[in-house]
Amino acid sequence: MKVVFKANKMYTSGNAIGIKYNRKIYTNLIIVGRSAYIPSVKGYSWQIGR
Repeated sequence: MKVVFKANKMYTSGNAIGIKYNRKIYTNLIIVGRSAYIPSVKGYSWQIGR
């Protein structure tokens, strides 16, 4: 898993964390606080935790 911190955002890549969206699993994520975003999918975010 590769993690980079830049401008209060955490960029992750690798096979440790993934989000399944439209039958594809995306492993390149941007995490801000408790929300995760997929850079190539605009307009959607996913909540992390409870």
